[in-house]
Amino acid sequence: MGTSVFQAQASDLDTGVNGMVEYSVVPSGADVATMAQESSGRVADGFGWFSVKLPHQGHIVVNRTLNYERTTKYFVTLQATVRPFFNS
Repeated sequence: MGTSVFQAQASDLDTGVNGMVEYSVVPSGADVATMAQESSGRVADGFGWFSVKLPHQGHIVVNRTLNYERTTKYFVTLQATVRPFFNS
């Protein structure tokens, strides 16, 4: 747990705080459930199993103990968002 498995990188044309990208792991959706049924349950949604330790850095880390005997593939859906620009 806590091991970094990859780092996401996205950019925005804005600069400063308006160009900061924030990452989060989100549920993958129904396709993962279908794949899990077809492969005897050895595929899982990575939501909850993986997380972003520091949202602005994009390091995806293992959040829970993984068991290869039970699950061989995790599908991780990562969402990158930027702050909206406010002209005051």
